[in-house]
Amino acid sequence: MKISPVVSLKKLPALPKIDFQSILDEFRGMNPNDPGAWALVPRITVLTGLFAAVVVLRPGKSIMDLGVSSVKKKWKQKGFAAGVNRTVIEEGAAMLGMELDVLIEHTIKGMQTAAEEIGLKGFEVH
Repeated sequence: MKISPVVSLKKLPALPKIDFQSILDEFRGMNPNDPGAWALVPRITVLTGLFAAVVVLRPGKSIMDLGVSSVKKKWKQKGFAAGVNRTVIEEGAAMLGMELDVLIEHTIKGMQTAAEEIGLKGFEVH
């Protein structure tokens, strides 16, 4: 079975509700009661969608071994997850005063803490 490198987010299975607390915890100890922290949620949601698209194409379907370089490789492909607005994600990084790579890394770590609940823990590949 050949997998197309172009992934539509509309074709991805719906992810369970994401615990944004675990993701926000990765961002400099942000308080979820801070309205400024919640302004980031739509931007981080877009980023988590991109990660889900990357993960479903990986052999183990797991976020546990996802690295920044894998995300950046797909990021550069205009046709990959074309519905993901990369500008919105870049704005989120700017709001946090972070480089994009750092934002990606922290978001991956936050999602890894909830991998099983969000359906991205994957399985062992032999």
